[in-house]
Amino acid sequence: METLQLLLQGFTVALGPQNIGAAFLGAVLGLIVGAMPGIGSLAGCALLLTFGFNPTTAIIMLGAIYYSNMYGGAFSAVLINVPGDAPAIMTAQDGYALTRKGRPGQALMAANFSSCIGGLI
Repeated sequence: METLQLLLQGFTVALGPQNIGAAFLGAVLGLIVGAMPGIGSLAGCALLLTFGFNPTTAIIMLGAIYYSNMYGGAFSAVLINVPGDAPAIMTAQDGYALTRKGRPGQALMAANFSSCIGGLI
């Protein structure tokens, strides 16, 4: 029973307004940095270090930065055929072919869906 109480306490802390705001801010900043060609997810996390936060909020924000940064590399890979980091190489090959056929939205949606499924797994 104590384990369940500790788990619920962890969810209460993680879903607090400050932590949700930090996750949202980290996701937006990570997406912007990830869309820049040549900057990988680790460099993006290093650029957006979170000084001034308590440790829990900082870890939540860095997680959001990392995952959105991994997806952000799909924008440059699909639209201009320049993968930002190694995981976006195959996205560049398949996505840019769809962009040349006039369907960049479909390619970005496939990358978004695949990134979501991979993150959940």
